[in-house]
Amino acid sequence: MGLINGKVYLENNYPLWIKMYYNEEKFLKSLLEEKILTIEHVGSTAIKNLDAKPIIDILIGVNDIDDIKNDLDRLKKIYTIKIDNENKEILLIKENNKETFYLIHILHINDDRYKKMIMFKDILNKNKIIKNKYLKLKQELALKYPNKRKIYTMLKSKFIEDVLNNNEHNMIQ
Repeated sequence: MGLINGKVYLENNYPLWIKMYYNEEKFLKSLLEEKILTIEHVGSTAIKNLDAKPIIDILIGVNDIDDIKNDLDRLKKIYTIKIDNENKEILLIKENNKETFYLIHILHINDDRYKKMIMFKDILNKNKIIKNKYLKLKQELALKYPNKRKIYTMLKSKFIEDVLNNNEHNMIQ
């Protein structure tokens, strides 16, 4: 199970995604031990009854991103590593030559991006109207851009930002 590189398609395989998340969570805890303050399944695969690209997104909250940078040599044996967001985020990608399986976002626990990822997950879990609008958008974008993942992600991200900017009290009611 994974997303073929460069492609966009959606599946609904929630029970498998939950199992995959817990397997990788256990593995990550064994690798990073006490450096992990929180670890959460985020993204669409974490939401029941929401179609998603078959990639598991995991969010790790840490006290100090530099602590993780000390482990990069060890981690690069397992993951492709990207450092983004002005050196504030480490992205671990578990993939092979054909597919991507996991995206692991490591952020300081007080970082805005960390908080937004949690907030969007909570909104989708609490608000069926927003979840259904998001699902419809994702389905339309996947059909329109099956070979243009960057465009798919950019347009989907705009929806996410709009939801977050309208804020919880307007969106969760």
